[in-house]
Amino acid sequence: MQRLADEIVRSRVERADFLAKNRRDTDRMLKNATRERSQGIREQHFAASQLASSLKEFNRTNQLKVSRTIRENRMQRQTQSSHDSMLRKQEIARNRRSVVRMLDSSNANRLRSARNQEASAKQTISSVKMQVQQIRHQARRLTKAVGDDLQASRRAWARLRAEVAKK
Repeated sequence: MQRLADEIVRSRVERADFLAKNRRDTDRMLKNATRERSQGIREQHFAASQLASSLKEFNRTNQLKVSRTIRENRMQRQTQSSHDSMLRKQEIARNRRSVVRMLDSSNANRLRSARNQEASAKQTISSVKMQVQQIRHQARRLTKAVGDDLQASRRAWARLRAEVAKK
């Protein structure tokens, strides 16, 4: 009987020890899980802030690059337009000098010279008109290209803003 009582006491002690140990292990595992979850959340917040910072830097760099490209294209087209305008003025001046030379060179035979000069002047005028038309056509084309570039840049800015707004 004493042995049975000792066995019961021992069993109760073992059970109490097991429950205490189980409670300690459960508390330790709960603390570890809470600590790991907190650490994971901190790491995710840090990674998210790094990603947001990286995205802002990329957007800033991209905006600068797009602005620079637009500015360079505009400058290039303006330079081309100025160059074409200068060539047109030079050609007109050269044509004028040519007409003046032709008029001055023919004092000897007025009638024939007058006919030749008139034909030459008409040809020069039609040539100048053709060149002026070509230059106007080029100017219209360059103006349209600048407008198209401006529209494209606006669309690019709008897309960039939309992407930034989404994120």
